[in-house]
Amino acid sequence: MSGAPGVPDLDVAELIHVHGRRLPNLMRNASHRVIKRDVRAVTDHGSATGSLHRIGVSEQEQARGAMGWTRLCVDTDQTDRLPVLSEDHHLDVVIASVGQEPGEYAADMAGLLPQGIPAEAWQALTADPPRPVMRLHLLGQDRIGVDAGGDTHTLFRNVPHTVRGSLLVMGSRVRRAELWLADRANIDILEWLPV
Repeated sequence: MSGAPGVPDLDVAELIHVHGRRLPNLMRNASHRVIKRDVRAVTDHGSATGSLHRIGVSEQEQARGAMGWTRLCVDTDQTDRLPVLSEDHHLDVVIASVGQEPGEYAADMAGLLPQGIPAEAWQALTADPPRPVMRLHLLGQDRIGVDAGGDTHTLFRNVPHTVRGSLLVMGSRVRRAELWLADRANIDILEWLPV
């Protein structure tokens, strides 16, 4: 599925991996207060399935300023991790380009990260020039993480944000926002049936 000009096309397998496996494990890892180091290893447990849906708008709605958007639906399955803990979720993720005009970009970024991206996080995002595309993860609890490649990420604390998700960064700009609209626990109906 195509995105904004100059931004990589939407790869459903990558998006399902990022939102269904990587982010839940990063969030769990980031909440461990015992671990004091900021560069952390992460192992992607579980599996996930999902699908992309393009939401269009009519010409009349476009004339009033509405824009089409993309919805990612993901269902996680963490039963291989610890079957007695039900951590399976259904995620609804909105995927939208970040405004590229200076005023639009500033407004979009202020809505995502009111205090901006810390200088240390920008350094981590630009530390590997051969990697043109990086991800900045919004982990909740005022924590963000820069995907350092492979199985590591760098954690940054005290960075307020109102929504969890992932930002696609190219060069020195955030180009796409993938934001969680809903995160609901999946319920296994068989657990409720009497034996």
